[in-house]
Amino acid sequence: MELKVPFGAGFRRNQLRPENLRLGAALLEAVPNPFFGVITTGPLSGRTVPRGQLLRPYPHFDAVNAAQPPAGMSSYNAFVISANRRFSNGLQFLVSFTAAKYITNTEGHEGWTNGTAQNVLNYYDTSLEKSLMINDIPRSFVASYIYELPVGKGKRFKPSSSVVDAIVGGWQVAGVSTFKSGFPLAITTATNNTNSFGGNQRPNILRDPFLSERTIDRWFDTGAFAQPAPFTFGNGPRTMPYVRAHGINNFDATVQKYWSLGAEDRKLQFRAEFYNFFNRTGFYAPNIQFGNPNFGRILGALPARSIQLGLKFYW
Repeated sequence: MELKVPFGAGFRRNQLRPENLRLGAALLEAVPNPFFGVITTGPLSGRTVPRGQLLRPYPHFDAVNAAQPPAGMSSYNAFVISANRRFSNGLQFLVSFTAAKYITNTEGHEGWTNGTAQNVLNYYDTSLEKSLMINDIPRSFVASYIYELPVGKGKRFKPSSSVVDAIVGGWQVAGVSTFKSGFPLAITTATNNTNSFGGNQRPNILRDPFLSERTIDRWFDTGAFAQPAPFTFGNGPRTMPYVRAHGINNFDATVQKYWSLGAEDRKLQFRAEFYNFFNRTGFYAPNIQFGNPNFGRILGALPARSIQLGLKFYW
């Protein structure tokens, strides 16, 4: 017997066709293995195999995968407004606001960040995958700024002496403020009972899972999901448009000052950096695996405020 290697679009997944799922439990019945003695290792080396194995497009393969096949669609629409002030009178800033919507039916190279969004339900009907991209951010506001305090030599407010100027003059503050919506969640199931020999499954949605009052122990309504019946894919979307991870509400800032040390090219710099300046809590995404004991719970948070101090000598 010659076992040929398949190639092409059908090679992407060695999954049963949806109409085969109508056989139900008969797909799991043990039948004689026609490849016994030819395939000598792995799950296809035994005397029997499940009936469904022989109904796969390439029954002599256990699993056939091709990461990120060259097929898919995407649609990105956005409204962007920004304001930029060039450095003048000690002030510079850049402010940008974006409202956007990003729809795809597959994931690209960044899909590893939310791996469950890469799981295709039915490889014979990828229209079921059309949903928000995992990095869809509907609202984003970012502001960066630099401001030199008007105190010091050559500034609006001149200190009374060189000693006072060395203490209060020449300070500069800068920062980046970021406010972004959270990314959509990709809910999956802990148990895949499709028995499709290659397809995946998402839970059925019984009602809107959004909660107006969320807690880290109940980020969304976990009772809004149910395990699909055996030999079905579930009706949940690839990503949930109204159930998202915690957004970003963050301020980073720096304070610095230079002291001249005689020669023009010799100076001393003091710099203080504040990450998460106001110590706001930022949560990781909740558990998104239906059937997991921690489903819907947030189990971690982003780092708290961090302060770095530095002193640098230039010569």
